[in-house]
Amino acid sequence: MLLQFILLLLPYEVYGTYQDIAGLPNTSYKLDGDIIIGGVFPLHQAGHDHAFCGPLRELGVLQRAEAMAFYIREINKNASLLPGINLGFIILDDCYKENAALARGLQFIPQGEYGIGNKSHSAHQVMNEVVAVVGAESSTNSKQLAELLGLFAIPQISYLSTSPILGDDILYPYFSRIVPSDNHQIRALIDLMEYYNWSYVSFVYSLSFYGIYGYLIMLGEVKRSSSNICFAATVGLPENPTKENFSNAIDSLIAGTNGKPSHVVMLFLSQTSATGILKAAQERHLIGKFTWIGSDAWGRNERDFSGIEDVAEGVLTIKFASKNDPSFDDHFSKLNPFTTQNPFLREFWNESCKLRVDKCGRNTTFGQLKEVWQPEMTVGLVKIAIYAIAESLQELLGRCKYQIHRNSSVPCSGKEFRDYITGDDLQALLSAMEGDIDGEHVSVTMGEGNSKYMIMNYQYMNPRKYGLTQVGSYDTLTGRLEMPPHDSPIVSWNPKINSSNFNGSVPLSICSTECKLGQKQTRLDFIHSKCCWECTNCQSNEYTKITVIEDLPAYQCDRCSILNTTRLTIFTTPTDSKDTCEIVIPQSISWSDPVAITILIIDVICIIATLILLIIYLKNRQEKLIKATSLELSYVIWTGVLCSYLSIFVYFMPLQSGCDTPARCDPIPNMHWCYIQYVIFSLSFTVIIAPMLTRANRIYRIFNIGNKGAAKPRFIENRYQLLFAGVMILIQMVIIICCSVASHFTQGNNMSMDITNRLDEVDITRSYIACEIPLSMLLPPVVYNLLLGLACAYHAFKTRRLPDNFKESRFIGMTVYTTIIMWIAFIPAYLSLNSHYYKGVPLSVAMLINSLITTSCLFVPRLYALRWVERRQMNLRSMSMSLQSFTDKPRCGSVANTSASRSRPQSTSSPAVDVTPPDIISTACYQNVAADIQAHETNSSPTVTFQDSDTFKFSGDVQFDSSEYPV
Repeated sequence: MLLQFILLLLPYEVYGTYQDIAGLPNTSYKLDGDIIIGGVFPLHQAGHDHAFCGPLRELGVLQRAEAMAFYIREINKNASLLPGINLGFIILDDCYKENAALARGLQFIPQGEYGIGNKSHSAHQVMNEVVAVVGAESSTNSKQLAELLGLFAIPQISYLSTSPILGDDILYPYFSRIVPSDNHQIRALIDLMEYYNWSYVSFVYSLSFYGIYGYLIMLGEVKRSSSNICFAATVGLPENPTKENFSNAIDSLIAGTNGKPSHVVMLFLSQTSATGILKAAQERHLIGKFTWIGSDAWGRNERDFSGIEDVAEGVLTIKFASKNDPSFDDHFSKLNPFTTQNPFLREFWNESCKLRVDKCGRNTTFGQLKEVWQPEMTVGLVKIAIYAIAESLQELLGRCKYQIHRNSSVPCSGKEFRDYITGDDLQALLSAMEGDIDGEHVSVTMGEGNSKYMIMNYQYMNPRKYGLTQVGSYDTLTGRLEMPPHDSPIVSWNPKINSSNFNGSVPLSICSTECKLGQKQTRLDFIHSKCCWECTNCQSNEYTKITVIEDLPAYQCDRCSILNTTRLTIFTTPTDSKDTCEIVIPQSISWSDPVAITILIIDVICIIATLILLIIYLKNRQEKLIKATSLELSYVIWTGVLCSYLSIFVYFMPLQSGCDTPARCDPIPNMHWCYIQYVIFSLSFTVIIAPMLTRANRIYRIFNIGNKGAAKPRFIENRYQLLFAGVMILIQMVIIICCSVASHFTQGNNMSMDITNRLDEVDITRSYIACEIPLSMLLPPVVYNLLLGLACAYHAFKTRRLPDNFKESRFIGMTVYTTIIMWIAFIPAYLSLNSHYYKGVPLSVAMLINSLITTSCLFVPRLYALRWVERRQMNLRSMSMSLQSFTDKPRCGSVANTSASRSRPQSTSSPAVDVTPPDIISTACYQNVAADIQAHETNSSPTVTFQDSDTFKFSGDVQFDSSEYPV
């Protein structure tokens, strides 16, 4: 490079002027002004062999060049920015080649005494007198310009050059940029790899200033950050690669290391080289074989993927955060060769029109060339660069008025201002520029720079349309990567990725499948063994013990222990990291469990419903229909039902305390909850069944009196009935106490029952504790309850044919029958339950069902009748029935006949009397029944008279009212 510089400074007779350099186009885009700003843009690709320039580049480069001209004209229109000063520009093409960039730089430096040619020039006479230069795009070309322009104190600001070496303000004191260096970009790419767990990748870079430094930074950053990323293949491409270079690169990517290729490839290339790689992969039918990750030098626009859409689908690229400018987009969309002075536009126009089906007319604009044009995101970076220079000049213009005219009201003229400007002053202001410029945040730096990157994803949008979508960001100031979750549909991957290289949400790129928790690694013996291994499973109760052998971690399996405490057995299990064991917290079913929630919700609903029914019951307790249910015994049943509902909460109380976290675990079994569960389960059924048995027995004895005599049945008063029920409940309590005492001496651990801890057979990270009630304690109360139920069922069955007015026994029967069936189902279900966690659920469900059945069958029908059954359908007219004898002969279509026979020496048959309410049977039939009753009134036999639905009396010396002795 130094030789080229010396040659260009030789006298004209030796080398000639810069215009005479063979192959270097002398086309330029100019605008005269008081202050001239230079611009260097790579409008053409680099030429092969000895040619400077090759084919045109993408249309986005032309938009960036036009943006410089557009924003300078906008500044000239702005009366508040550089008033009285007109900015001009000269835009040149460096053809993306470093020696061409150097030649373009010569057009910006002062000539004369340093000059070229055989003409006499005064000092500082310039060919294009510029105060600053915008560009170049590539880091290689920017380096050439910085070395040259720095010699003449001409500030340079780049909008896309990212090489870290350019951040050296000693080597390049007049270079600034508005984009972060590749150090940040590499860090962002590494974070992206780690985010998706891509530990085995390939890296393709250009053998240029940009690519080589990027590769070296990548290697250093991976090593410095102790990242687990390994490179399957690293491929360097020439700056101007050929088709053969692309083909060889694809071969290297397929081969990988030791036949293990990676499935993620980073392309640290220019747009031209990246397109060539993707086209080579497409020609080899490798669509979906690789997931491509792009650097900031390519893939910034959808047109960059033209012709390679299939193979590029799913690409992730990184680019600088920059906003679209609608005003510029509108300006550019209206351009054509006839509406602009831009000489580069015609060449682009001709190339663009070749892709158009219809011919381009005089009125055709770029906005109509949908095949080639779309808004360019990076024009915003050019805008920031131009406005940064303008704001710095604005500051200098304010100083000029004071220093030249000593009067702030007299502005400097254009020539005065130009002579006043020095490179040092302008560079000092430019490199410190920070803030908002025309609505855009500006951060100009001579070093690393801070900005944001946008992570873009090339996606299939809709039929026959692809597009770039921002899916994440990286903040260079905080070093934070923001990406959507792995399973988010925001990021779209190539649909042709092999299923073996896809985990369902993101592509896989690993040398060896990541070992699962509970496995050990056996490393493979080759250079990239850090990323390549074989996995073997540890036992379920083993953890991974990590040791270091030859600076590499070695993973072995070790067994977790069991802690035998004096109060409870504690299990340990491997942690999630599998590097140690931790205590398994003993768990009992809690209130947050779905099963518990379901049961408790039903229980609360039942409690509320029961309270409502009880309130209705108490408000109507003077009704004969309610009084006939024996209020005192009913209160006992209501109490038993509510207590059963409330007791269900006890089954979900914690059975241990003191062990909330694995780090602090000293469990204390809460045995009191087990005893409470046992007592309430055994006793709650007795409290409900005992009063029902007492009621059924009384009904049975009252209506069986006809066979025994006319004497009043004994012990049917309320006090005796309550006493009988209390005795049955007391017997159950004695059984419970006796079983507990007996179990205390037979268990051998001084405990009547125990809380046991069992490790889950499927998930060893869980252990469950439950109350272990011995059968010697559980069965006696259950059998006693079952016997009470059978006795109650017997009495209900014997009184099943009572008159319709006395259906109480039928309701009791329905309740008891259902309860017995539930008991028969409960016992085997409880004994055969395998789940230790749900050990108490059958007990709570049994109590819930029993209480619900009792309420529904015993009380709901009467409360329903009070509200919805007409009173005339419930009252019977006064009827007399002979207790001497009842036959089973049906009368008048009656649905229920009651018969009884009285034991007398002279047995006299009496016709059956139908006791069906008269409102239900026909009038004629009732007249026949009434006649039969009147015919028997002369009989001396005692009779029972039904005065209404719940009142009856015995004729003769025995007489009582069911309101006093309800049945």
